[in-house]
Amino acid sequence: MISSSVSGSFVNLDHQIVLARDKEESATFLARVLGLPAPGRQGIFCAVRLDNCTTVLFKTVQSDIPGQHYAFRVSPEAFPVILQRVKDLSISYWSTPKGGGVGETYELEGDIGFYFHDPSGHQLEVLTESGRHSQPNG
Repeated sequence: MISSSVSGSFVNLDHQIVLARDKEESATFLARVLGLPAPGRQGIFCAVRLDNCTTVLFKTVQSDIPGQHYAFRVSPEAFPVILQRVKDLSISYWSTPKGGGVGETYELEGDIGFYFHDPSGHQLEVLTESGRHSQPNG
């Protein structure tokens, strides 16, 4: 029988590779929208470090890129600042995954959020931390 947990252990996502038409453009876009430090180089990647120690690694590819969805959970205090930044940058945003509710946010089970596209066509989502999601220590 395999134990379901180990005392004092944790699991965190270390990094995610995101394919992009232009890694610098996409990484700079994400960092700017979320108010994070400018991206840096990490090998062949352009890296954006998130506050939870996860790194988003952007890689330029010449082939077609299937659109992916990436959701970023932020504090309730950061949310209006990020939303205003999106508005100031004239980035279109909407309240539904399929693009409905243009210029609106959604509220669902205590979360508030919105969707928008990055320069490579990936759908990004910013949503608040409502308290129903626990943050692991580690």
